[in-house]
Amino acid sequence: MIRQVFFEGIQRLPISGVFYDRKAKNWFYYLAKYEVTIAQYVAVMGEGDEKKGLAHFYAATGDKKQIKKLKKASKKGKLRELAKPLSYVTWRDFQAFIHHYNVWCYANTACLAKLPRLPKNDWKARVDKDRDPPGFFRLPTELEWEYAARGGYTALKKEEEGRPVFEKPLPFPQDQLKKYAWTKPHSRKGATRIGRWQETGGFYDIFGNIQELNSHFFVAEMIQGKVGALSARGGSFRDHARTIRSSFRREVEIYKPKENREGKIEKIIESRSSTTGIRLAIGALVSPSPRFSDEVKAEYDDYEKAVRATTAAGKSNSDALVRGSDDLKEASRTIERLKKRDAELSKELLALKDRATDLPPLVRDSEGLKDAYRTIDTLKTRYTESFREIRILQEALLSADRKIQEGIRQVCSYLTELALFRIKSGGYSYMASRKYQKFLDRNKEKAAVSSAMKRRIRQTQNKLVQAEKLHQEHLSAYVKTLMKLGGYPKAYLDQAVKRLITKSDDKKSLKFIKLMKQHLDQATRGVSKPNLWISEAESLALRVYTVR
Repeated sequence: MIRQVFFEGIQRLPISGVFYDRKAKNWFYYLAKYEVTIAQYVAVMGEGDEKKGLAHFYAATGDKKQIKKLKKASKKGKLRELAKPLSYVTWRDFQAFIHHYNVWCYANTACLAKLPRLPKNDWKARVDKDRDPPGFFRLPTELEWEYAARGGYTALKKEEEGRPVFEKPLPFPQDQLKKYAWTKPHSRKGATRIGRWQETGGFYDIFGNIQELNSHFFVAEMIQGKVGALSARGGSFRDHARTIRSSFRREVEIYKPKENREGKIEKIIESRSSTTGIRLAIGALVSPSPRFSDEVKAEYDDYEKAVRATTAAGKSNSDALVRGSDDLKEASRTIERLKKRDAELSKELLALKDRATDLPPLVRDSEGLKDAYRTIDTLKTRYTESFREIRILQEALLSADRKIQEGIRQVCSYLTELALFRIKSGGYSYMASRKYQKFLDRNKEKAAVSSAMKRRIRQTQNKLVQAEKLHQEHLSAYVKTLMKLGGYPKAYLDQAVKRLITKSDDKKSLKFIKLMKQHLDQATRGVSKPNLWISEAESLALRVYTVR
């Protein structure tokens, strides 16, 4: 059983390659051109013996129809069946195949020579095949899969209709999907052999045919949220073309309950799916040696300064005001612990002095006890001075803390005002684009008979383009502002929203503030739903503003 979930929000996430290209001076990773086929499974698990490999496949698969086809097929028909993607096996069987593939490749001279390597001491150096460890086959991460599916670096740089191709739902027009993917309404009952359709970005069947498992477990927002079972990408032959997109994600069970006729669970079995398969990637060690680790650390430090600070997580975690406030609070707690500890020591010294005072005069006047008495007085003076210094330090820290708290209040106030401006402006632009589109729909036929109408239509088309651009820019900025605000304490955000409500004198603004407050509450809980936030803002705009 496969359950679809709808966590496909906009996220800006860094991705890195696994291997280094000395000529291009850049990192890259390997992702297979095709999905793993039944033929590959048979060859690897049978160690080159087709009969043995087929026996492994028959034992692993739950697809009785596929077994029947293979057993009855002609020589040519068998080749077609073996060219289908591997599916309907358990997660354990997929992992066993990958393990055996690695073991076989390491033992095979020709295969081992083809595996890429990463220099273990200096990643910029030439590869030494006698010293540097080879890569290994594994499943791609979700980030690796989606980056490739969207078209990679080429799609990031290429623009169509005013935005990068990378940001589009698909790297090609939606109505051209049948040229690239095996999906409904064109697909029949099952998966088809690999490579029948056109490639996109160098990959065949990355959309449709069978959905492809990733190495990550399914997480609600890819990098945060509740962790579930397996994650699959790309959709399958059972999905309709209109649902296919680069961001499409599904959760796939590892185990599932087997129920009786009464609906009660009899036992738990390993899950198999006719719509789920795999596409391999090649991985390598992140840190193959201590020297390499030092170089990676230096590069990470540069990355953290230049890149990570611009991501949503980086901004909220490294914000100077928030971190400064937390540091001051921790310093205050440390001071309190020191004061408590020193106070206890001071009490012990005073008790020692009292005991010395209670001794008989002859004993008390002895030179040794006099020295001890003087030592006690010196220590007491020293502790008194320490207490005075601690009080001064604490007052300075509290003063700085008050300034930082005021800074947080001001930032929250500014950002909430900015978020309100963005959601209202984006909503108004969305309403305007709908108005312009309605005008064009009503009058497109009149352009042929009226030159004045033709000019007006052209002007309206230009206005529509501008309105759509502003709509996207403002609501995208609104989402980013919400994600930024999510890193601040909720109490300050509530105060900022209350100030907005007090300052607002029109009902439209109050409605947008109410919606923004709902989104802020979600953001402060770590919930990120960019698509939903934008959709709700658009719906509210249509209710608040009149479209004629």
